[in-house]
Amino acid sequence: GIVANCSIYLIAILSSCGWAISSAVLPNRRCFLGLVTVVGFLTAVCELRAETMVDQSTKLYSYQSSVGEMAIILKIFMFCWFAFQVKCSYEEELQGSRRRFYKYLGFSMGFWAINVPVTVILAFFLNPWTRYKVVTGVDMTARFCGLCLLSQLFCGPLSPITALNTFRPGHVSDAGFNHLSDGTDRNFGSLEG
Repeated sequence: GIVANCSIYLIAILSSCGWAISSAVLPNRRCFLGLVTVVGFLTAVCELRAETMVDQSTKLYSYQSSVGEMAIILKIFMFCWFAFQVKCSYEEELQGSRRRFYKYLGFSMGFWAINVPVTVILAFFLNPWTRYKVVTGVDMTARFCGLCLLSQLFCGPLSPITALNTFRPGHVSDAGFNHLSDGTDRNFGSLEG
């Protein structure tokens, strides 16, 4: 579960800043990936620690501990960071189809990110004997929906992946874009066929 959530977050945050969509260059790459790694690692540690601190006798929910609360704060921080990045990418993008992609990426990942607060609220209102099943069901459904949304965004009609921004091995120069404005490729000629 933790790996799936961190993977969805990583794909979403990289997509939100336009990496491999609008640009092959990740600005401030070391700093950016370092922050992503730190936030992902802290979230994973908090989630693991919260899960091991669950009181089995009363079946307390993992977010009801101080470590669990820290995990919620980190998830909120990750969502705010994502929302800021996707907003900036949306505003900088000139192409209509990519702007539409960023809009749907923001809404769909916002929908996915809301699962944590909803799950926490559910846990506080449910009886301990039904809490685990309901919370696990909501969590698994949210993960499945998140993966489906990402799959639809990247493989469906809104996908920003085109022949102009796919990076083939041995085919990278000028920040990864070898394509000329007339639809030809510097290394391979016409992109058609």
